[in-house]
Amino acid sequence: MTKMGKFVWALCCYFGLVANLLAAQTLSVAVLTTNAQQSEVYRQVFADFEKQSNRYRIQLAFYSDSDFKRLLPNWLESGEHDLLYWQGGERLQTLIQQDVIQPINTLLTKAELQNSIQPAVLNSVSTETGTYALPLSQYGWGFYYNKSMFEALQVSPP
Repeated sequence: MTKMGKFVWALCCYFGLVANLLAAQTLSVAVLTTNAQQSEVYRQVFADFEKQSNRYRIQLAFYSDSDFKRLLPNWLESGEHDLLYWQGGERLQTLIQQDVIQPINTLLTKAELQNSIQPAVLNSVSTETGTYALPLSQYGWGFYYNKSMFEALQVSPP
């Protein structure tokens, strides 16, 4: 093989390797949705993300609440999905305690998280070992009480 032939062959190998490294990575995302409108919003958000990123392609899978809850343990074991849209609170804490999910600290720095998320919200998805979820929303819990009943029982509202 001539020097030129070797050079062209090496160049082709190089570009083939670079193309492989630069090829878009497909991320599998499982989302719990309750209706078609909600699914469409997620489709649009991820389509916008793909337009802005030439590095990732998203493969979306939508599940009902019951199917998501039933399939979640298998997904965590198999690694079928790269990203799961799931609930925080006690459900998240259970997954952390079972050691079936990893902290996201390697994806986003602590400073980025602290600058983007209110401290109380960030604390709700974090433990001493790391931050395990990226909160998309939050809502407060409360209850109504009968003031006269509490007074009659001499109970103070919380």
